[in-house]
Amino acid sequence: GDLYTDVLFAPDSAKRIRFDGRLKATEFFIGRLFENENRVDDISIDAEINGLLTKDGPLVADVHGNISKFTINKYPYQHIAIDGTISDKRFTGNLNVSDPNLMLEFDGLIDLAATPRKYDFSAHIIDADLTALGISDSDPEYHASFLIEANAEGQSVDELNGEIKLLNSLFSKTNSQIQVYGLELIMVNNEAHNEIKLRSDILDADISGQYKISGLKNDILYYLKHYVSAAIPFEFADFQSNASKIKFDIDFKRTEPFFEFFYPDYLIGENSRISGNFEPGNDHYLRMDGFSPFLKVRNNIWHGLVININTEDSVLISSLGSRVFNLNKRIELENFSLEAELQNNKMLFASRWLNWDSTLYKGAL
Repeated sequence: GDLYTDVLFAPDSAKRIRFDGRLKATEFFIGRLFENENRVDDISIDAEINGLLTKDGPLVADVHGNISKFTINKYPYQHIAIDGTISDKRFTGNLNVSDPNLMLEFDGLIDLAATPRKYDFSAHIIDADLTALGISDSDPEYHASFLIEANAEGQSVDELNGEIKLLNSLFSKTNSQIQVYGLELIMVNNEAHNEIKLRSDILDADISGQYKISGLKNDILYYLKHYVSAAIPFEFADFQSNASKIKFDIDFKRTEPFFEFFYPDYLIGENSRISGNFEPGNDHYLRMDGFSPFLKVRNNIWHGLVININTEDSVLISSLGSRVFNLNKRIELENFSLEAELQNNKMLFASRWLNWDSTLYKGAL
């Protein structure tokens, strides 16, 4: 590509260099410059810049102009107006995108150079064509719009503290749409305590204790390895627990529109609840209680489902009861129950049902 500059550099007595002028580039392959060609390709920009360059500090530049094209993940974003300050993985200011497939307004701060990293911004996605942008291929008319407000800081997801809000969200496909009026995520993470609070139209969730989000996969694999090691892939055989102590409560609310839009083969009914404690490093302890007036998993449906999972003397014990179990939409089993014990790669289970109608229908396995 081509790169043009008309910039005045003015050294001063403090071993700093001030600069002021114009930067213009046409299809300049910026990804090669930063050795990130897999994600970032060419850029075309025309902007006024002024700032400061010091011997030991980062470059600080005020940028005001337009990016006519910026290719990211193989999509050429167009018509980007920028008015802000850029400095060593830090941006504060305004960014407006008027692409044919993305209308976005950003205002605020993202500082990845700070310790801890800081996020204080609002981003209004007026309309995004997720199919055209290459984000999803599930539907040819998949669009999204929402407002994100973030005020948080943290060096990693395990250290993030603050609040993120998702407001007035609308997702639409060819023949369906879903609107979520509000979603609020609050995170507290320190050496003594971790907590996540989620509030939304769809569900409320509280997860607290001592844990690392990035280590939950290891915790689960470590836990399962104790009871069914044969099912754990070899590469995960040496995973160890992070000594997590987790208490969780999840209440499901207006769930049907969510599952119908995103996961139509599944449904966790309104007023369902899951609660329990998980401590994989404490004798592989798990207690979980759940209730759902209606649960669908593909062609299987449970009405009035109660489930309990517990551990006792190195045995994983689970019990499930349902007022009605419709198996593959073909067989209806009333007063259905299932009990199972899992230990050392072996499972014992018993299943019973009892139908009261004109002809007594019962069974056991």
